[in-house]
Amino acid sequence: MAGVVKQQRVMLELASAQLEGLLFEAPERKAGAAAVILHPYAPLGGSMHDHQVLELFRAAAQSRAFRLVLRYNQRGVGRSSGWKNLMGGDDMRDVLDVVEWAAARLPGPDKQVAVIGYSWGSCLAAHGLSHPAVAAYVGVSVPLGGMAWVLQTKKHFGEVCRAIHLPRLLLLGDQDQFTSAAAMQTAVRENGGLLLRQDDSYEPEEDAHAAAAAVGGSCGGGSSSGGLPGAERRELLLRIFPGDDHFWLTNGNMAAAFAVRWLEVQLLAAAQQQQQVQQEQQAASPVQHVAAAEGG
Repeated sequence: MAGVVKQQRVMLELASAQLEGLLFEAPERKAGAAAVILHPYAPLGGSMHDHQVLELFRAAAQSRAFRLVLRYNQRGVGRSSGWKNLMGGDDMRDVLDVVEWAAARLPGPDKQVAVIGYSWGSCLAAHGLSHPAVAAYVGVSVPLGGMAWVLQTKKHFGEVCRAIHLPRLLLLGDQDQFTSAAAMQTAVRENGGLLLRQDDSYEPEEDAHAAAAAVGGSCGGGSSSGGLPGAERRELLLRIFPGDDHFWLTNGNMAAAFAVRWLEVQLLAAAQQQQQVQQEQQAASPVQHVAAAEGG
């Protein structure tokens, strides 16, 4: 992808770890959100320098929707402290702390953080969905086959499916070596999700009605990251890119650009909804004060 993105190396001082990261910040973007990008499986060489992580980082940094973009090395990678986690236990716990670190660098009370994971990183990113600042999720090449039974990736996918209070987007190459397009389509449909055609219309149209009526699904086991009580159900979307595999050597930049364009729409909608809620609360406040005074 063309374009140079200015970034600085940072060390995230978390409660139980020090994690090395690369940070882009644009303070002039007053109302921008934060994006946290998680890399593939560390024991197999995954790091924040993975080329698809870089594509996602660049695309987010070039979007005015983001004031801050962070990619970081998980435990035992690069200068990050600790040891590489075969099952990701400590890395999962770190995600919430990293999201909190990113949110704390945003100005104002209304924080918005998008979590973006590639490959195994999409499984780890699922464990950030309970953070109140998280406004959207993108999972690129979620691994449901291959070593899925060892790494329990279907359990982590279940966290994504159950986070119905958030908009969620899944991207997959149709030649992916670890998850077949058919398997992912089935998993998304079974959990009330929608499939997108190449023109981004629903495939087929009746999927929209099925998703609206869907309850539960067949996601893997594990604790729920919490569809918030009373919250409006948000979409789970799948977009398949023809001609690409798990490693995105053909259309990696196109997938990253698609993800960021989708996030721009979701973040704007969330901000507008939050603003509407605040206006309604402010409008109701004088009425409440009058009622309290009359009651006294």
